[in-house]
Parts: sequence; C-alpha cells; structure tokens
Amino acid sequence: GSVKVILGHNSQKRAQVLIGLEVEHIICRNFDEGISASIQAGLKNIKGSVEAVIIALADMPLVSYQDFNQLIDKFSRSTKSRIFRAISQNGKVGHPVLFPKSAFSLLTSLVGDCGAKHILKSSQIQTEEVKTRGESAVTDIDSYADWESLKKEVGSHT
Repeated sequence: GSVKVILGHNSQKRAQVLIGLEVEHIICRNFDEGISASIQAGLKNIKGSVEAVIIALADMPLVSYQDFNQLIDKFSRSTKSRIFRAISQNGKVGHPVLFPKSAFSLLTSLVGDCGAKHILKSSQIQTEEVKTRGESAVTDIDSYADWESLKKEVGSHT
C-alpha cells in the first residue's frame, strides 16, 4: 500500500526531510485542533479500495518495517474486522495501530487531541494486541533530552 505522511506545524521544513522517500505528504492546515485533525486529513486522502489504515506516530523512532508487517500479516489472516494494536515485549499498549475499514467512520468523528484512545477502549470493534520487538511500540521522543538518552541506549546495544 501507499504511505501518506500527515504534516502540520512547520510542514514546509518537515516536507524537505521527506524528499526522495516514496511517500505522499498531506498538509493538515488545522493541525492546531489536535491529532484528530491529522487522522481525518489522512482519511480524506484515501483513494480507491482500502481495507485498512495504519496510524503511526512520527515521534516513535524504534518502530520498524517489521512492526508494520506484523500488523499487516495478522490483519491479512483475519476476518478483516478487528483492530490490531502493537504492544511492547512487556505487554504495554502502544503504536502503530491498524484500523479496519469498518472503523473509518469512528476515526472521522474524532475531535481534539486524544487520538483514537476511546475507540480502542470501547468494545465497538474487537482489538487484538500484537507483540512487537523490545519497547518499540512505547518508546517516544518528546524532547531533545529523550533523543539523547535514546541514542545512548541504542548505541550501547550495537
């Protein structure tokens, strides 16, 4: 499938980083309304027949293609009606999350900066957890100090 990157704040500068990558970037002009606006911008730009979308966050650098492939593999071998959510080796829920087409209407109704948490917590659509390597599903970078700490940690394992 295709990869779409939703850009909001500082989108022109961030788009420069994507040059040369096989991704389509979508500008979310109302990014100040929260992550729900970014999710909706992505969904509005889906073309053709799509069975599912994966929502991944840019501040999670340890998420790899293997994590995405695990979600896709589980989905492709399922009834295509469940949500598949990455969890860490220790069982902490995280990202990325694969949403089936049946969840799109719920995703387009999101408001604010809470993302799809209430969809995942509700029992409207069954959610299956998919164990990923290490702590990739829950490691995010919120500050320069987080980045420096992660670089030291990752460097010590190589």
